[in-house]
Amino acid sequence: MFDVLFVGAGPHCLTTLLRLLEPDSDTLVDQPTRTTTPKARVRQYWHKQRSDPRYKQAVTEWLRQHVAVVDPCGSWMGRWQQQFKALQIRHLRSSFAVHPDPLDTYALATYASSHGRLSEAQPLNHIPRTEDFRGPFQTPGSALFEDFCKDLVQRYCLDDIITQDKVVSLTPIQVDTSSSTSSSSTTTSSSSSTSLKSGSKMPHNL
Repeated sequence: MFDVLFVGAGPHCLTTLLRLLEPDSDTLVDQPTRTTTPKARVRQYWHKQRSDPRYKQAVTEWLRQHVAVVDPCGSWMGRWQQQFKALQIRHLRSSFAVHPDPLDTYALATYASSHGRLSEAQPLNHIPRTEDFRGPFQTPGSALFEDFCKDLVQRYCLDDIITQDKVVSLTPIQVDTSSSTSSSSTTTSSSSSTSLKSGSKMPHNL
């Protein structure tokens, strides 16, 4: 029995799952001014916590009990990679600010800078600088974005939660109406079944 089922392991699934794992998303971003607040110290704190073996163990155990991801490719962004390669797409349409990291709008740009890969960015010269849009004015290379997502998968211990299969139907079922949980769903794939329930939350305080 799982709390959450993701059908497909693309960038949208990755983004949503990471938002569920973080108690306070976008904590580094001051939305009214679109600037990052005390960057270095806050970022170091979050990255240190996420690399703590106790955190990784807690996340891994919780994911195995409560989250299921079903994807025909059996890997994160497998279909995305296939399509980008087939169409020879070298850069994303979206800017550096659009990515799965839940904590920092500038995480992708920081990753590119720290790995010496800012040269893989493509400028958006056709977009005017206005008060309504202050940037970023670059789009990341597809290889850079792929590696950044792989880093997130590793950081949040998401490597081993994908089941390689294809979902063909979703069937709601009724459960005990006397309890706080009044409904559930079963998901039937081509070779296996996955049950969903509503229940516990991810423990964030370690």
